[in-house]
Amino acid sequence: MSLSKFPCYKPKPINYRADLRIVGGFDAVQRETPYMVGLMKHGGVVCGASIISEKFLIIAAHCICNNQNHIIKPSQLKAFVGMNKITDVKNEIEDDTIAEVFIKKIIVHPDYSCGKTSQNDIALLQLESSIKFNDNIQPLCLSTDESQVMEIGIVTGWGWTNEDLSVGEKPNVLQTADVPIWSNEECQKSYKNLMKTNQISDKQMCAGARNGGIDSCWADSGGPLINKLSGNLIGVVSTGVGCARKGLPGIYTRVSHYTKWIRSIVAI
Repeated sequence: MSLSKFPCYKPKPINYRADLRIVGGFDAVQRETPYMVGLMKHGGVVCGASIISEKFLIIAAHCICNNQNHIIKPSQLKAFVGMNKITDVKNEIEDDTIAEVFIKKIIVHPDYSCGKTSQNDIALLQLESSIKFNDNIQPLCLSTDESQVMEIGIVTGWGWTNEDLSVGEKPNVLQTADVPIWSNEECQKSYKNLMKTNQISDKQMCAGARNGGIDSCWADSGGPLINKLSGNLIGVVSTGVGCARKGLPGIYTRVSHYTKWIRSIVAI
C-alpha cells in the first residue's frame, strides 16, 4: 500500500559486503536503504524509523516515551533522512544525500501506553514540511499481507552489535541483516520452551536466525523490517529477550494489522 506520490522503494542487489555487524549483519552501502531514518539525541542514534510518505514517518511507540513513561515533545527529537554514517551528521556534511527533518506532531496508537505494554507499539511522526525525495531518500510501501511466513526480511539500524555492551559497539555505519520470518505459533512455542513469558499476539510477528546470531538489538528499536523480495514494510522493531539468542527471535509490530489506522491519519 502506497501513501506517497513518489514511487516506493524497491530492493536492488548488493554484490559487496564489508564487516559483520547489527548482531550478525553488515555495513549498508549508501542508497541501499533510502527509507531509513535515524532519530538522534545527544549526538547518538537512539531509535530508527521509516519514511512512509512525504510528511510522515513510522516508528515504535516506546521510542518516544521518556523515563517517566510520558510522551516526549517533538522538539526533543532530531530526525535525519538519507543518513548512512552517523559521523556525516556530526561533521555537518551538507549535500543532497542527507537532510534533517523536523517533527511537527507525534501520533501514538490510541491503545498503546508507555511502560505498560508492548502491544500496539507503533506511532507516526508528522513532519513540519514535505521530504524531498531522490535516489537516496525514498518512502516504503506498507504490507497488507498478514502472512509472511517462510519469507526473508531485512532489518536495519545503528543499534548495538552485541547484547553484552562490553563486547559490542554502536556502529558508525548503518547495519543491515537478513532475518528469517517465523510463524507466530512457532515463535510462541519457542519462547515458552525457553521459559519466557512473552505473549505473541496477532498484532506482532517474529524474525531472527533460528540458531541465534542474527537479530536487531538495543537502539535498533523503531526501525524497519521489510520483505526482502517486495521491499514492503512488514514490521517495526519492538521488543524481545536479549539480542540474537537461539530460539528467541526479535518481536516486531506487524504493520499490516495497522494499515487502516495509518491510512486514516496520513490521508488527513
